[in-house]
Amino acid sequence: MIFDVTFNQARELEGIHKDVFFVDVREKDEWQTGHIKDAQHIPFSLFDHLFKERLPDKKAAYIVYCASGGRSRRVCDFLEYEGYENIYNLLGGISGVPESEVEV
Repeated sequence: MIFDVTFNQARELEGIHKDVFFVDVREKDEWQTGHIKDAQHIPFSLFDHLFKERLPDKKAAYIVYCASGGRSRRVCDFLEYEGYENIYNLLGGISGVPESEVEV
């Protein structure tokens, strides 16, 4: 099941799940403008080729984001189809993240 969460709700998941990972699915040029600290970068255009290697634990919690939520929702749907259990779509994408949580 996929859940939509705000950034604050996403941070609260770190107290609920053992392993929580932010996954940025924007392209390289977007990533370079700023991303959530410690996020994993898997570009949308390469996601289907890289996800198994980069996201090996299907029970971990993955909070997926992009610029506004469209691509991340598609990735969430894909991960659910692939059997991942704890999938979260970050509402508003990177634009909903406080500047203090973004690094370049």
